[in-house]
Amino acid sequence: MNKRLIWVLLALLISLIGAAPVMATDWQQFHYDETNIGTTASDAPDDNALLWTSDVISAVDGSSTVTADGMVFVYCNGALKALDESSGSEIWSFPIPTSGLGSWASPAYNDGCVFITAGTNIYCRHASDGSEKWTWAIPSGHESCNGGPTVADGKVVVSDWDGHHYYCIDEATGTNLLWTKDVNGYAQGTAAYADGNFYLTSWAYPGGCVYSVDSDGNDNWHTPLPEDTCGSVALSTELGLLYVTTYDFYGLADLHALYMINGTEKWSHDEVISGTDSTPAVAYGNIYLCAGCPGYSDLYTYCFDAWTGDIKWMTSFGDGIGSWTCSVAVADDKVFVGKGFGFMGHNGLYALDATPPGSDAVIEWSSNVGGSSPAVADGIVFTIADGRVYAFGTPTVTPETSFLISGETFDNASLALNNCTVTIENLDTEETWIAETKDAENHYRVIITSDDVSDGNKLRISAKKTLSGGYTTPENYTYCINISTINVTQNDIDMGGLFELDLILDHFCINYYPEYPYFGQTEWNHSGAAVIKMWTEFKGEGPYTQDEIQAMGLANNYADSDPYNMDPHGMAQTLIDLLPNNFIAFAYDNSTEGLERAMHSICWWQYLGPGSLPAYGNPSPQGYYDHWMGVRGIHTDKNPHEGSYSAPYGYNVYGLWVNDPNVLSSGGCIGENSYKTAEEWTETYYLPTYDPRITNWNDKYIAVLEPPEVEADVRIVPAKPRLNRAITPVMLEKILKVDGVERLALVETVEDDDALDVVEAAINAVSDELIPYDPQFAYVFAKTVPGEPKLISGDSGDYYAVPFEVPVKAIKPKLKKAVEIQKVDCGEVKLVREVAGKAAIELVPIKPILVDEERTLVVVLICAEDGSFKETSWVDDPMKYLPISKVEALKLVYKKTKPSKIKPAIELVHRNGSQYYPDWKIMIGKMVYFVSQDGIITSESQTPVPAELLRCVK
Repeated sequence: MNKRLIWVLLALLISLIGAAPVMATDWQQFHYDETNIGTTASDAPDDNALLWTSDVISAVDGSSTVTADGMVFVYCNGALKALDESSGSEIWSFPIPTSGLGSWASPAYNDGCVFITAGTNIYCRHASDGSEKWTWAIPSGHESCNGGPTVADGKVVVSDWDGHHYYCIDEATGTNLLWTKDVNGYAQGTAAYADGNFYLTSWAYPGGCVYSVDSDGNDNWHTPLPEDTCGSVALSTELGLLYVTTYDFYGLADLHALYMINGTEKWSHDEVISGTDSTPAVAYGNIYLCAGCPGYSDLYTYCFDAWTGDIKWMTSFGDGIGSWTCSVAVADDKVFVGKGFGFMGHNGLYALDATPPGSDAVIEWSSNVGGSSPAVADGIVFTIADGRVYAFGTPTVTPETSFLISGETFDNASLALNNCTVTIENLDTEETWIAETKDAENHYRVIITSDDVSDGNKLRISAKKTLSGGYTTPENYTYCINISTINVTQNDIDMGGLFELDLILDHFCINYYPEYPYFGQTEWNHSGAAVIKMWTEFKGEGPYTQDEIQAMGLANNYADSDPYNMDPHGMAQTLIDLLPNNFIAFAYDNSTEGLERAMHSICWWQYLGPGSLPAYGNPSPQGYYDHWMGVRGIHTDKNPHEGSYSAPYGYNVYGLWVNDPNVLSSGGCIGENSYKTAEEWTETYYLPTYDPRITNWNDKYIAVLEPPEVEADVRIVPAKPRLNRAITPVMLEKILKVDGVERLALVETVEDDDALDVVEAAINAVSDELIPYDPQFAYVFAKTVPGEPKLISGDSGDYYAVPFEVPVKAIKPKLKKAVEIQKVDCGEVKLVREVAGKAAIELVPIKPILVDEERTLVVVLICAEDGSFKETSWVDDPMKYLPISKVEALKLVYKKTKPSKIKPAIELVHRNGSQYYPDWKIMIGKMVYFVSQDGIITSESQTPVPAELLRCVK
């Protein structure tokens, strides 16, 4: 045979193989497909190994799951849910009405959409995410019950139970009613379809009927039956027969085989089976069904010859296998059937041999969980019981291969950095690996397996190098870092990894936390003294009391300065007196260039220790320079003091670590220890001073430190927007209990979906911009779950404060979306840290607390307009955030004025002081009251609440 002929035949063979039909193993509708046949070509498990068990999701007993697109769709009380087929984790949930009739209808899937009847509607949702395609209201206003939707021939058929109708609508739009079929009695079944005809059932107690109508709703035939046809028909298009069971409330019931063409009887078994709503399954030339209700009739599972009706086998009385609400599933020569429990429940699943050698049923395996109308897909049996979904099967084993991640590490001048600490985290699985490195090489590598990554996974690769070698790079304080996020592709997996993934360590940090101590001011005018005390303790000098430091500072002030607060000269000279450094108060012009020079000064001398800076421009009526802050860390893209750069040079400033002694008098609170983006620092805190008495300081940027020896072009890096729209809360009417009395109030509230977006923006912000650069913050943040975001209005712009809290026992977080940076569902969280200069995995203990107030660890501030990161603050021990709650604020107002019949409107506003501690603004009629977080009340008159505000009330 010549080679040309061989290639032609080979091509023909490949084309024939490609053209061969592939048997789908999804279970897409009730009882497998639109024929209600109840059998599938899928493999099925040979033992009772549980692949997974879902959470308690209120899955409805009696209902059957449907499976498609790697998802399992479940009818639950109050929701339609989609679960991941391989793990059982929830993918999405759509709220639907809870049935008032106890319906156990099953969903249906077709062409990328999932359908469900609930209440008086039928819903069509996109299977990928649960979003709405259409919703159709049942014209009679009656609920459907037990019978779910059937999707076939571009149509959807549903029933309305005691409305006595079946309805057919178009699948594409859900708007056109194509036909209505009136039936005698309850329209309870799930329609079956084949060859252009629909087959329906009804029951009238006593008696039932089977109907056939064509695709336009025209009658073909109907056949009355003496008992109640409460279930649905199963079709055998091969034999041209349909099969239907009945329920007898007072004795044994019937099984009928009718010709599909005209409804005449082929055979029947009268008063042979226990009463059932079960739909038979047709497979291997047989009919399989189960029946019986505990306490009312015996439980059995049966097998009959599909053509003759002869009984082949049945289960024993003592086994009690079967249920009137269960429809069996057949696959891989096995019959899967539930065991009834109580009136409508199940407490076990059985796998029976579909074709045993004799007349006795043979149990291949069993389990004491699950049992409701099984479904089989992709080798897995899915079944419902006690509000859960159970999946039986063996995980698919794919041979693992190695996956290598390797590359080299360099500094931002392209010079090799040896022996960096490199960690790789799979953000989708939270698995973390430490790369191999060597002292004498800048190469890194980590070898994992193909099981550790999947197509589409995001890998975060962190490279860190602690710098040493002189006073400019103190050990453990100064380091450079690279953070890269890589999307893994299937090609990467096929090729065996990510190679030559070089990392440029282009972020530079100096951060003294936690070595740099924090002290709150002991008196209102001791802000500068508190900062100097931090300095002296950091340098190992003293200790000095704040009273001593304050006295020295005032004695060193310029003559015309405020007599109560330390001015820049007093700050600098006092530091010189107490510490061996040459501190000077520098003033830079109020201009972009002046701001950049001031920022360069802060960054240049950071290696010596924290900078001392006046905040807010000192506009306080209490006096000048009453709000000093200590800058204890910088985050730039280059070492500002690196001698290898030729002046003038430039670098980016991303943010600063700051200690603020003047937050709350209580001390140890949110706001004192914080990280502020460079943009937030220069727009909100580090402002030109206001001191007209001393001209060389007035309208200048002040810094107390040594001047840089070279100039630099410093760039303030703007924060990245994280919302695609501005999110505005609404005023919702809520009941507040004030002094034991329930009162209606309009409370500014972020709606659920918007709240999730705000929380996600906050998490993404700190995950990208702080966690990789501050392991101490990461350690604290890992232990939290998000709380309710709060909008705070201010003259300089609105922003959200998002608290992150320690989980509380028996109190579930209000936000349901999985937005934690770490999963808080166990007793500990894995965290990668640097210990003694080496990478190590540490287990962070998580102990949920019992109280519901003192639990905040972190607060993140983001811009309300675009979600950009402003700053964050954290504490080591949980605390109560916002000392004055809205109820307590309203209570204080009502103590000042008599309670009014006018509903108060309550919101948070920032007027002065800390961004973290806004005032409550309470509007009652023409009066507005402000309640600060230390309980001080001020009031003023205003115009009535605007109509547009009231229109926001829902």
